Amino acid sequence: MSEEEKKENSNEYLREIINKYDFIESIYITDFDGGEIAHEDKEPDSSEENKNVQGILLAYNFNNSIDQTTKTEQWKMNNVTTVFDDHTFFQSKLGKKAFVHFICENEKYNHEVMKEIVDDLRSKMEKIE
Repeated sequence: MSEEEKKENSNEYLREIINKYDFIESIYITDFDGGEIAHEDKEPDSSEENKNVQGILLAYNFNNSIDQTTKTEQWKMNNVTTVFDDHTFFQSKLGKKAFVHFICENEKYNHEVMKEIVDDLRSKMEKIE
């Protein structure tokens, strides 16, 4: 895929978010089965297959986290934040049909900003649903 095709396929709104908040490295919007709806990286990866696999894994892990937490804590969840050595994953339900997954740098991560971004994405997704 040429650079021009990649540019055409990129999501401008997600690109604006990544450009505005330097701690966000990637954003994936997937359906509940991991099918990619939209995706943007700070630094695009050349492997399309890797992107698809990553979106599926993120959706699968998010579904499992919510399922297990709901069983043990007895409350309905919409967000899961997972912290690793140098990355934070913030994942959220956008509605009845989609999830959003953010991959962020730990050192600069800002949870309040993430909640604002997700609220804005939810309002945009309501129109689609």
